[in-house]
Amino acid sequence: MNAQQRNEYLRKRVRRRKKFYRHFGVYLIIVAFLLIMERLQGPANPPVYMVIGLTWGLAIALHFFRVFGLPGVGTLDEKWEEDEIRREHERLFHHLPFEESEDRMDLNEMEPIHRSVADQSDFV
Repeated sequence: MNAQQRNEYLRKRVRRRKKFYRHFGVYLIIVAFLLIMERLQGPANPPVYMVIGLTWGLAIALHFFRVFGLPGVGTLDEKWEEDEIRREHERLFHHLPFEESEDRMDLNEMEPIHRSVADQSDFV
């Protein structure tokens, strides 16, 4: 992944989080308004405000899982591990630049090995 692809990927992740935070903020405002309306009008039969709040809350939860993932799921994949290594590095060594690990290479980065045919002198 080159720098441009990495930056685009990071921008998309940040945009998804931003949309979630906006969605959650609107939810909190509307639910607060619905609670005030219910208190002013008295309990409804059926509790319409509660049904709206809970249904929308379920949608918020699904949006959260789509953006941030399920807690504890996917913690063993390589991307999660790389993210955690980077976070730990920034937390502990924020004054030093982060260097990508060179022990892991993509297959596209590997150069093919060109070998000549062995003759009898190569063997013992």
